[in-house]
Amino acid sequence: MTVNDAMLAVAQNLAQKYGYIEVESPATHNALNDKFWGNVAIGMAARKSGQVVDIKTCRYIIPTFEEEKAGGCNGNPRIHIDMFWGKPRLNISLPDKTFACLTYEAGALSEAQAFGPAGLELAAEVKKQIDSLLD
Repeated sequence: MTVNDAMLAVAQNLAQKYGYIEVESPATHNALNDKFWGNVAIGMAARKSGQVVDIKTCRYIIPTFEEEKAGGCNGNPRIHIDMFWGKPRLNISLPDKTFACLTYEAGALSEAQAFGPAGLELAAEVKKQIDSLLD
């Protein structure tokens, strides 16, 4: 199983656990078509050597109604996979403003960010889940 496939599986499990709904089913995203210039540069370099940089992306959200937004609810609870410098990145944002983001390179965690009340615990748990699928 690739890191990207493991991230897709973990994203789906987290979405089910927290009640998120799928708004973008897994789809292949080419670096050359990305908004971030760094991904485009990686895609252009890979193309010169005859390679293609693709990442399978997905997006889950918790629907938020206008009255909930007015009440102070975090309007962005989501789980999604995107591309960062040609590598898959899993982002998890929970309604309580807990956030974790993990990027993998060459089958290993290369970068992680965590914010909020339980961000470090969430990042550690997600890393553990991804790594267990890679073993």
